[in-house]
Amino acid sequence: MWKSICCAILLASLIQATSLLACAPQDRASTPETATPKYDDWLLVDGDQTKFKIRIEVFLPAGQPASDFTARLQQPDRNIDSNIEQTANRLTTVLAADLFGQYPSMVLSTFDGRFYKEVVFPRHDMRRLCAEGLKVTLEPRRSISIRVLDDGQPVSNARVFGRQSVMTNSNGVAIVNASPNDRRFSAIAPDGKVGILRFSDLTPEQIRKDEFQIDITNGVRQTIRAIDDNGNPVPDVMIMPQSRDRSIELIPTKGFPITLDDRGETEVTWLPNLPTSPRASIRVVGKTWQALGDEKTPDVWTVKLKRLVRKQITGRVELPAGVKGGFQVRLTSFDHPTDRRVDQLYTTTDDQGNFVANVLPGAVYCAFAIDSRWSSSFWDGVIVKEDGTAQQPVITLSPGLPIRIVATQGPGESPMANTSISVSRSHGFRTKDASGNARAEWPVETDENGVAVAFASPGRLDVSIRNSNFNDRKTIKVEEGSKNEVKFHRKNVDSQSISGKLNPPAGSSVSTAGANVFVEASDGKFHFSSKITASNQGEFELQGMGDRFAVLAMTADKKAAGFSFCDVKGAGDLSIDLAPTLPYRGLVLDQDGQPLADCKVVMTVRLTDSLGKDLRFSAVTKTMTELNSTTGSNGQIEFPTTPVGVSLVLRIDDARVKDAAQRYLGERMLLPEDDRPRETFRLGLTSQYNAKTIVKWLEELQLDCKAADANRLVIIAGDDQPGTAKFVRSKLLDVQDTKDILWYLPAWISHEKSQLDESRQLFASLKWPTPSNGQIAIIATAPNGNEIGRMILDVTDESSAQLASEFLREHKGAAVDAKQKLDSALKLARQSNRKVWAITGNTRCTPCLRFARWIESQREILEKDYLFLKVDAYRHENALEIKKLITSGKNQGVPFYAILDHDGAVLIDSEGPLGNIGYVSTHEGAQHFRQMLTETANSLTETEINELVNSLGK
Repeated sequence: MWKSICCAILLASLIQATSLLACAPQDRASTPETATPKYDDWLLVDGDQTKFKIRIEVFLPAGQPASDFTARLQQPDRNIDSNIEQTANRLTTVLAADLFGQYPSMVLSTFDGRFYKEVVFPRHDMRRLCAEGLKVTLEPRRSISIRVLDDGQPVSNARVFGRQSVMTNSNGVAIVNASPNDRRFSAIAPDGKVGILRFSDLTPEQIRKDEFQIDITNGVRQTIRAIDDNGNPVPDVMIMPQSRDRSIELIPTKGFPITLDDRGETEVTWLPNLPTSPRASIRVVGKTWQALGDEKTPDVWTVKLKRLVRKQITGRVELPAGVKGGFQVRLTSFDHPTDRRVDQLYTTTDDQGNFVANVLPGAVYCAFAIDSRWSSSFWDGVIVKEDGTAQQPVITLSPGLPIRIVATQGPGESPMANTSISVSRSHGFRTKDASGNARAEWPVETDENGVAVAFASPGRLDVSIRNSNFNDRKTIKVEEGSKNEVKFHRKNVDSQSISGKLNPPAGSSVSTAGANVFVEASDGKFHFSSKITASNQGEFELQGMGDRFAVLAMTADKKAAGFSFCDVKGAGDLSIDLAPTLPYRGLVLDQDGQPLADCKVVMTVRLTDSLGKDLRFSAVTKTMTELNSTTGSNGQIEFPTTPVGVSLVLRIDDARVKDAAQRYLGERMLLPEDDRPRETFRLGLTSQYNAKTIVKWLEELQLDCKAADANRLVIIAGDDQPGTAKFVRSKLLDVQDTKDILWYLPAWISHEKSQLDESRQLFASLKWPTPSNGQIAIIATAPNGNEIGRMILDVTDESSAQLASEFLREHKGAAVDAKQKLDSALKLARQSNRKVWAITGNTRCTPCLRFARWIESQREILEKDYLFLKVDAYRHENALEIKKLITSGKNQGVPFYAILDHDGAVLIDSEGPLGNIGYVSTHEGAQHFRQMLTETANSLTETEINELVNSLGK
């Protein structure tokens, strides 16, 4: 589910990465609390607010105490009262967590501007830092030169800003005192043109230089407007316009987040294109408003908001004896009413461990504490029920065990000092209608020896290292009495030379002069991408960071393209053969089957490394949006110059198409001399579509049961009350807690549908029971359609859950051994001179059921050459062993299938040029399916193979 995936990403982004690069070394002791804290008055309770008193000692780089320096507190979205007491090099201030659980950062700078430090106060370590005090060493500011150019000409009086704002001189140069944390600079010219400099796009050698350049271009201004559900403007709301594509960037003029004016509006500058595509979105900062939707035009982007209703609750962290409060608590819910939005709440306990939070009624939350030394339990459940009753989340703490983390780099394994390491523990829990995964995540930092120490309870711990252009991740099982150590090693620390020559297609007149060459690290660890133009002889050379690279080249006229992968050793002498590009044609129809005119369709390139690393070309996506087409009045599109042998991702870039599923048109791959017909894309179903009748629905479900060798479970509701629905979901259909339901294909008939005339007639003919209010009827049928059991359950009776569980277990059928099935199939295959068609899938996979239904429809012709073996990893014993044989040990989606010889060896499987073809629905899949039949069939004729391929998807 997206919730399990995006949660980790979203929570990681919300973790405040520590900038305490020079704070006191971490205590290496295994006890979580300092035995004799330096200060006792670090935790203050002022009414209902918890505050922290923190002491800071400031030093110059040489180690002497600083004297002539300034200190101020800052936060992007508000003014902070800089109530800081300063004596010599010592500072004292009191900090309180704000509404979002964040603390302001402190900016330290010498009067002459030579030394600087920004200190971010981390949630996970506030208790220790306040009790022990903090030592900060200022760092030298780096003076760099940034030249702003417009078509090669210097731009004077342009504003260059990162953490500070500087104007360019008459030569277009701005001198900026950059801090070590500066990674991005923007420029705005007097005429409104804008540009960006990202250090993440540069090699270490380029970053070490003191001169940089920003090329500006025309930015596009757009008004963002917020209205409520009555159409009234919503003023003073903070928003974060965000892009999902590096080809669209927002140049901030006043920093993030952006606050709407009293008209509910703000103006932003996008580079280079307007975010009329679905790849840009607006996130509302704060917990007060819910985004209902938006409307985009080239001039105005209107977002509709609705005020959320919350209720304040109390919770508790059980404090061990002698331990003060002040713990940071996070509450996470995936039941936010805004689609794909996680409700993330932060709060702080008082000195007794009590906390308050404003939660959404009816939402399931996961609550836990975050602390660098103490390990928290996870609590999950509905805190405030729909009727207003509430329960109190209670969290317990346990001392964390020390985990030693070592980070080295280069041939001599030199330490990676002052490097951020993220550690996290995850907890899976059930939401209203899905499942989620919350993470307790916090950073630690390596010392001068490349060593960091984290504390966590026994169990699985994810550890990841990340900086501007390198990341790696490992998992450790933390155990009592174990060494508990994680090691990271960055093999290459210097940039590598990537060079080679482009070879035009044999016998062609295509020129390689000026071809575009895109390079990106494809090792999954380094973040590097670049573009270069080949010489007149088709040669290229550049410097790149990584252990392995992907290279894509395309001639200036786009008539030929080619690609290659290489390790570091082979990166200096590449020879890339180009192949002629081919046309790709399509037809886009709207939901009523009518041509969708003037619709922009974008084609981007994706390469998949042969080592199994999936690489999405951000550089290619940004530059090759020239590979686009706009439908004509007949809805037809054409890409005249499409690269072959690479993955092509097609999507609609049109504000009229709002459904994300409809905007994504799929993934394709053209092969040399591929002459494919025009492909039709139908965007949704017509509004006149009539839903299937109950009779038809149950008949088709029974056909699926026969094809999948599964039982059918019909559930008839006596009413449509929340309690009945909750019982069905949790006690019958929840595959997490009710594994036996995987032996069935269920049909849940609501009370409303059960009252239709056709339903009444069907139930009467089958003599099915009619449940009363508060009841449900369940009827089980075998794959052949014969009834094998029925029962009426009272959902209010506590014993009904056990009765339902016993019913599912009793009627699911006998256990099946997948290994015995395979042995029997191989034996029969030898006797009949056929091959075994082995399929792995499950009863909750719609493509698996569709493919099974297709096999049933073609069984007579297919069984001339094949015996079918179906393996279900959930239902069959020893299924994982047989699945490993079918997939050759790879992690594949389902359905996945392989054709085996008499001895069980894989002759060919369903992994095509774009991955697993599954239930065949694309041209590429059909071609690979044809290859599977052609290479393995003994008696099937070419005509029969054509008929089989053509019947797919029908």
